[in-house]
Amino acid sequence: MRLVTQTHVTAEVFGDEVCIPILKKAGFEALDWSFFGMELGEGIWCTDAWREHALRLKETAAQCGIGFSQAHAPFPTSREEEPYDREIRKRILRAMEAAALMGVRNIVVHPMQELEYATNRDRLWEENLEFYRSLIPYCQEYGIRICAENMWQRDKKRGYIVDSVCPAGGVLRAAGRAGQPLDRGLPGSGALRFGGQGAPGRDPCHGGEAAPGSACP
Repeated sequence: MRLVTQTHVTAEVFGDEVCIPILKKAGFEALDWSFFGMELGEGIWCTDAWREHALRLKETAAQCGIGFSQAHAPFPTSREEEPYDREIRKRILRAMEAAALMGVRNIVVHPMQELEYATNRDRLWEENLEFYRSLIPYCQEYGIRICAENMWQRDKKRGYIVDSVCPAGGVLRAAGRAGQPLDRGLPGSGALRFGGQGAPGRDPCHGGEAAPGSACP
């Protein structure tokens, strides 16, 4: 097990390159690179210099003796509004490619959850199947694995968190059954990341049905 942290706050305060030696000196053994800010169309990742920047960060990390355990794509993945939904998809793909250039082999891509899950479960299921399946060719091209974060939403009436998309990773398992798993050709197994919060009172495995008629193994 390695001690890992995300880079968002440190990079925002000190800059991308400077944050790497700072976090290494703080005792972290690997980094979870955060591509946050891209959702707003801001920062160097949204300029023509993004490829050179990715390679420079990889070199900086190597010089510091620290690696990137994973990355985190910009989010939210959808808002059901344009041009945001169209642009965020482009930025997610750029984050995937940039992460691969940095030597990252796992990137968290949030599922779509722009609607209330409780009343739009079937629609969100289909939307996410289509979305994750559309990323498969890019996974193969860049040599990177997609990871899903189990999500939650807030019940505004009762004031606590409730189920949302990917409670048991079923969307990615179903997407992989299209014939090309999201981690095809990559070392190791398990294309899922369960990094979010489960709904109160729910077993992490059975936070919600993965799909009608299915269950968490």
